Amino acid sequence: MNYKRYIVIFLIAFSLIGYTIEFKENIIVKGKDITLGDLLEGIPGDVAKRRVSDTALPGKVKKISVSYVNQLLLRSNISAVDYSADFLDVKTYSHEVPASEITKYMREKFAMSYPVLIGYKKTSVPDDNYIFKMERLGKTRMIVQIVNRDQLYKKIIVRYKETTKCRVLVSKRNISVGDDLSEKDFSFMDMLVPDDIGELVTSLDDIKHCKAAEDISYGNILLRSMLNYADIVTSGSVIEAIHEGNGFTINMKVRAMESGKINEIIRVKTLNDHRQYTGRVVDENKVSLIF
Repeated sequence: MNYKRYIVIFLIAFSLIGYTIEFKENIIVKGKDITLGDLLEGIPGDVAKRRVSDTALPGKVKKISVSYVNQLLLRSNISAVDYSADFLDVKTYSHEVPASEITKYMREKFAMSYPVLIGYKKTSVPDDNYIFKMERLGKTRMIVQIVNRDQLYKKIIVRYKETTKCRVLVSKRNISVGDDLSEKDFSFMDMLVPDDIGELVTSLDDIKHCKAAEDISYGNILLRSMLNYADIVTSGSVIEAIHEGNGFTINMKVRAMESGKINEIIRVKTLNDHRQYTGRVVDENKVSLIF
């Protein structure tokens, strides 16, 4: 039995029972292939799958020769189709891949906390049905492949930094270098902070007796490097020394042998017998003795 002959007869009969084959208008194609079914209405399913050409870049237009399309139809034993122009304008569907989709996959695939893309340029692909394949490229870059089945839509390299959700102090005003810092100058906010930002100031107690080591703009996150701690104990001055033990408290006057900032450890000596101790500066003219 000649199956090929029967198939040809079927296709001819198919075109004679009321089906009208005509070119489509305003053609927009998804994916990387243009098929006859993308261009024509009313052709059989097996013929409709026949590939014509690659698509253009996402959002761009590719011109397809009507004469070439008709040649493909004739090879499938289908009559040529008239059209008012020599070429068809075939626009490629354009889907913009948002940064949020990429970072979501990075979190799931690489167990990152809150990755943030740096300088990400909008990336468009010819379909909205795709998956990611990713590979680390060092500590700050990622190779990102955007694919649909076996088709590679786009391969890009993105830069990123990892962030952590933290409770931070944020400046409520513009502060000039050398200004005294006050609790009223800052407020707490929960923010995503880059892991390499530096040491954060997380307590209002940490800014006591501090001046600004640099200009701090409104909305800036407060870092330890922005603080300039002033000496709150002066060498030679008489200060208070305390020590709390199990059921007892020592409180006496001593003389500072060194100047010190908050939390610094300095040497002190008693006023009468000049016995030396060390103490941590805990407040203005006050140390906590270390035994």
